[in-house]
Amino acid sequence: MKKNLKKLTVIFLLLIGFNNSVISQVLISDKEGNPDASAMLEIKSTDKGLLIPRMTTAQRNLVSAIPGLLIYDTDFGSFFLYGKNSFDKPGWIDLSTNAGIWTRTNNNVYLSNTAYNVGIGTNTPKKKLVIKAENLSDTLFEIQDKDGYPLMVITPQLTKFNFIQGAKGVSGGFAVGRYATAKGGKAYQDTALLVITPDSTRIYTSGSAVTSGGFAVGRYATAKGKTYVKKSFYTDFDSTRVYTDGTGTKGVSGGFAVGRYATAKGTQTYNFFTDIDSTRVFTDGLAKGVSGGFAVGRYATAKGSTYKYMHMTPQNSFIGYQAGINTSSGIDNIFIGKNSGITNITGNNNVYIGNNTGSNASASGSTGNIFIGNNAGILEAGSNKLYISNNASDFNGALIYGDFSPGAESVNLNGNLRFNRGGNTIEMPTTRGNINEVLTTGAGGSTNWENVNNLVTFPATYVPPIVLITYENDFPFQDDDNIGTLIVKTSEGKMNIQLPKVEGNESRIIKVKNNRPQGQTVNVSTINPDIIEGVSEQPLIVEEGETYTFQAGVDKNTGETIWYIIDYTVDNQLKNLLKETAVNYNFNTDPDGERVYTLVITDAQVDKIIIPSASGNKNRVIVVKNASSEGKSIAVAPDGSDLIDGRSAPAIINAPAESYMLQSDGIKNWYIINHYIP
Repeated sequence: MKKNLKKLTVIFLLLIGFNNSVISQVLISDKEGNPDASAMLEIKSTDKGLLIPRMTTAQRNLVSAIPGLLIYDTDFGSFFLYGKNSFDKPGWIDLSTNAGIWTRTNNNVYLSNTAYNVGIGTNTPKKKLVIKAENLSDTLFEIQDKDGYPLMVITPQLTKFNFIQGAKGVSGGFAVGRYATAKGGKAYQDTALLVITPDSTRIYTSGSAVTSGGFAVGRYATAKGKTYVKKSFYTDFDSTRVYTDGTGTKGVSGGFAVGRYATAKGTQTYNFFTDIDSTRVFTDGLAKGVSGGFAVGRYATAKGSTYKYMHMTPQNSFIGYQAGINTSSGIDNIFIGKNSGITNITGNNNVYIGNNTGSNASASGSTGNIFIGNNAGILEAGSNKLYISNNASDFNGALIYGDFSPGAESVNLNGNLRFNRGGNTIEMPTTRGNINEVLTTGAGGSTNWENVNNLVTFPATYVPPIVLITYENDFPFQDDDNIGTLIVKTSEGKMNIQLPKVEGNESRIIKVKNNRPQGQTVNVSTINPDIIEGVSEQPLIVEEGETYTFQAGVDKNTGETIWYIIDYTVDNQLKNLLKETAVNYNFNTDPDGERVYTLVITDAQVDKIIIPSASGNKNRVIVVKNASSEGKSIAVAPDGSDLIDGRSAPAIINAPAESYMLQSDGIKNWYIINHYIP
């Protein structure tokens, strides 16, 4: 102590002994030495420090400070220097911050100037916070949980969220991960719109106890005793739903739903619903479990009635109100249109397009039909039929009628037929031609029937040969291919005429006339395999005074070679091929019925015509025409168990001048090859 006192005494004496003007630097140290040349005052020590005045914040604020004053604030635990702050005004500067860039108020730290931008990895940030990577592998941003596991990571190549299975908690809003509501209604009190936690990510539109709203992904449930709230959008592991209204009780499901769909107590109105077994659009839902509207997948109806608008399964596709609603075991059907296929139950392979198509009450098991157009096929109860129509017409009234039945394939057109290509139109006639008439074209694409004799000019020197037979002998045409007309005049014995083979004589016309006296007949036959049209058993008997005109041809469907009867007269007058009747007529009971080609109905009292038996009349053609002045329903009926176009029902004539042309298949069916409606 005495030693130190001596040192201080010496220093004091030295200070008194020197002029103040020569004292410029001071070193305070417990060792000898000189102060640094740059320092006015240097304090040097290896085990002690400089203690600045210490005071509280309140005491510091009472100091009349001048720039440069330094104080230690015991409340902040940091040094404060008085000078210009970041706002370029005199004030205290907390030296623990970076030159006043950051400001701390209690536990809040923020930029001292709101105009500042912060850059990480860049010295020219243009936004409030810019983080710039130097390499693709840089981690720009990472959020960790309490154990240091990353929950959110941002790199130059991806943004990744990690969700960790946690304990049950508040469920609501938008959630990705396990989603559950704990018993007791634990409330989420934050007013945030977007929340990401280890068990969920949520977007809120409202937030109260157990309230679920806005957008939700995850398992969705409402705890017991809690108020059901209106929801706008909700996605769970069992469903995704868009709500238009929610005013029911626990378990209410409505609006848009994808996943397992179930309705508990209460009634809801649904607009759209998708489940593992179906996708449905609802316009009405009257009772619990009602399924209706649009359905894709397995479709089932619980208690109550249903209105369906679309129903598609692996077996059937139905679109339209009540389309295919009663189909049970029927498969491979396509029904489009209101009430299309409504009566179908077990029918398969049907295609109905148009309102009420295929809705005949007797068509519950029809198969293989194609109906196109409103009410098309509504009168049809059979199978394998084609209707293209826009009204409730039968096969005689539909624009296009067809039959797919094996062996009976046919298509009927009930209307004008036009062909158009490149602006060139050809319109077919609506009436059938007469014997020896062919179809010709005129100006503008019109078509007309024209007698072939008017179209062919024979050389002036050519006269078809006429052979007179005046002796008793058979005559084989095969021996002479120049004969056109054969007149038989021999008065005694039996006369047999054999027509030449059709092959090589296609389109050839031969006339055979019986001029024999006293009722002598002429027998006309063919060379096998040729046949005579409408003659089941040869020979054809030509009676006295009769003339038959034959023309050779080949049936384009069967390939049979046939001598067609194109004209028949008695004493040069048309007979039997055209027959008039004023009463109900039966081809099979009329002695001349096998020769009638055209039957003309002259009286309105006629209501039924029975056509010939198809058997034994292969390729025979007959015409039934209504020439009465009144329109009355006339049934053109098949004989016995025969069919017309594959059905036992008769063809119906309803109007004056209406006619049917039919051709036999030789077995049991007459095909309608022309139907004329004036």
